[in-house]
Amino acid sequence: MSCKEAAEKKEFLMSKRSSSRLLLWLTALLTLICIIQAKNESKNLAVFSKNSQIPIEAQEQLLPKSDEFQEWQLKEKVSHYNQESLYGYINGGAEIFLQYDFKHLTQAIYSRNVQGSEQEIIIEIYTMATPLDAFGIFSVNRSGGEQVSQKIDALNWISPSQINFVKELYYVNVLGFDCGLEELEVFASIAADKILGESVTPTVLNRFPDENRIPGSEKYIKGPLAAVGESVLLQAEFWGFDQKTHAYACRYQPHNSRAILLQFEIIPDTIGQKVEAFFKEFLEEVETTESEIKGKNAVGRFFIFNYSKKEAGLILGVESLESARFRMQTLLGLDK
Repeated sequence: MSCKEAAEKKEFLMSKRSSSRLLLWLTALLTLICIIQAKNESKNLAVFSKNSQIPIEAQEQLLPKSDEFQEWQLKEKVSHYNQESLYGYINGGAEIFLQYDFKHLTQAIYSRNVQGSEQEIIIEIYTMATPLDAFGIFSVNRSGGEQVSQKIDALNWISPSQINFVKELYYVNVLGFDCGLEELEVFASIAADKILGESVTPTVLNRFPDENRIPGSEKYIKGPLAAVGESVLLQAEFWGFDQKTHAYACRYQPHNSRAILLQFEIIPDTIGQKVEAFFKEFLEEVETTESEIKGKNAVGRFFIFNYSKKEAGLILGVESLESARFRMQTLLGLDK
């Protein structure tokens, strides 16, 4: 029952001249209903603000102002999306954001008219739970080897019509329509300068060998969708990506080979047996020696698994067994 409905009910009862005791009781009850409803509404707003990490007004302060960027103007009202409404904005793509603990999206459209032709820039500012989550969702939206901009004060990649960058809790996507890359860079740099702090790159990535690593291929993998996106070998349930297992990955030249470091809350006792069976499903010449499991694919490239304590490594698609083992030893800190 709404407050309005409650008040109307109260007035009706008074018009019937009910007993004073009953009227007082009903008045107290109806007042209590209104108070509870008001608290629930306030609670809902508070939860939305908490999930967003910062108030909506503060998030809009991260957007470039019209007078800061040439003749570009906000085309329409700024849009906001929470965990529930994100599905309506990126239908089919929301789930991976939620697996990286998405909190809030602020979206704005800017436009300007150039000789009768309308140009547009769309900016999406995704607020994530932690800087690591923000880096993670940024990392899985790049392949490695992309061009970067020195004009943007944040870890970024750029293309002729799109710029992505990450800074603190924020993953930012900038899309341009009928405008040049230089304009997108200026726009993105204005947005990046409004975010205090810095881009956070996980220090664990320093454990990956530098030689032949593809720049920009570093990833933080969280959740089943990001895992299977990195490798079909990570689709098996025993890895535990639907629970608390997470991973870091890099790619290497030649042949886009991969190194993956998995971190478990508790490593399964049967991990070796399960990986061996999984390797035999996809690979040839599978052999197990102590904690190492190795095999080859159809073109003769090596795949290796090993583990130590609460961590495990996967080296995928390397031509030389010696090189594959060196990467594994460096990754896990094994005795060489």
